[in-house]
Amino acid sequence: MKLFYYQDPEGNFGDDLNAWLWPRLIPEMLDDDDSTLFVAIGSILDRRIPQEPQKIVFGTGVGYGLLPVLDERWQVRCVRGPLTARALGLPARLAVTDPAALVRTVRTGPASKSHKVSFIPHFRSPRRAEAAGLDLDKLCASVGINYIDPRKGVESVLAAIESSEMVLAEAMHGAIVADALRIPWVPLQLYDQILNLKWHDWCGSLGIEYTPYLYVPELDNDPAAGIAQFLLNAATITPLLSDIAVLDRLTEQLLTKLKQLRMGLRGDSLRGKAALTPDPRVLKEVPWLYEMQIALEEVAAVVPSGVTLILVDEDRWGGGQALRGRRTLPFLERDGHYWGLPPDSDSAIRELERLRSLGAQYLVFMRPSFWWLDYYAGFRDYLRRYPLVPTGDLIRVIALS
Repeated sequence: MKLFYYQDPEGNFGDDLNAWLWPRLIPEMLDDDDSTLFVAIGSILDRRIPQEPQKIVFGTGVGYGLLPVLDERWQVRCVRGPLTARALGLPARLAVTDPAALVRTVRTGPASKSHKVSFIPHFRSPRRAEAAGLDLDKLCASVGINYIDPRKGVESVLAAIESSEMVLAEAMHGAIVADALRIPWVPLQLYDQILNLKWHDWCGSLGIEYTPYLYVPELDNDPAAGIAQFLLNAATITPLLSDIAVLDRLTEQLLTKLKQLRMGLRGDSLRGKAALTPDPRVLKEVPWLYEMQIALEEVAAVVPSGVTLILVDEDRWGGGQALRGRRTLPFLERDGHYWGLPPDSDSAIRELERLRSLGAQYLVFMRPSFWWLDYYAGFRDYLRRYPLVPTGDLIRVIALS
């Protein structure tokens, strides 16, 4: 059975927990046999998961892609929270909590704390800050807040969280691990890439209301000073911590399901469609999913079937599965797979021309990646030599002809 999870080239604490946690809990079950996939930590219950292998779902959530069709190749042991269960039409009893909570079974943390307050951003926020000329590490240091870079490796991030008295969390798994280790946390949003659905899903599993503290950049003439004050203000908010009785109960449920899996017992799980009835109201509560599907329909309307397109979506929307009939290349690309963000405009230009020489006829930006056109100014200017295809506000399509 092979671990299946999102792997960002720069690293991301939440996703990378998979490779750290599961070898400690079920080492004898894991190998490189990809005929069965173990799908656990992450918001990856979508159509990017390969169709053919058998899938064992253990605590995963919906979020970033088109909802999967659960057939006989899917075995659902549990999902992250009530919204995922409703979105897929699963029985409510299969909504347990995010399995990253099991960190508490293998880590206890140091006896003393070395940081009063730490801040862990969403893993894409450091690059967003750089686009604005900001260094989050230096900015935090200037106001006495410990900075935790979610790209720096699981052991490093775990140690930093464990040594904190309180965690300001834009990264959801920073909050999940802090909560599991009984460290108070404050949810906040520095940038607009946060998917509220996954937070509401996880918090709902614990009976916590998700109300993040929001930074409003439009109100700041000095972004560095504004973000510094925003973090200082966040540190004065009464932090959250789940009820220990609830956390203990959910942890025990996860451990029981894990034991049943190891013993080859079906336990309380679901295989295949089993007359599932997805709840459309969940999708109505999450404009992101509607926006994504509308955007992909817009792409299909302007990019002819049978052509090759380059999709700039930072590997979020599963365009390769949704845009059937078209060959979809990620950007950057290596051997057909997403390879992370370009280091600079020159690299982006070279990659564009390489893919164009291989037959790419269109370049498509999804709205969450429009920030590229500000950050990679040289790349943006280079693209002006190619015609822009008229579309709606959710996508930008450039004809590479």
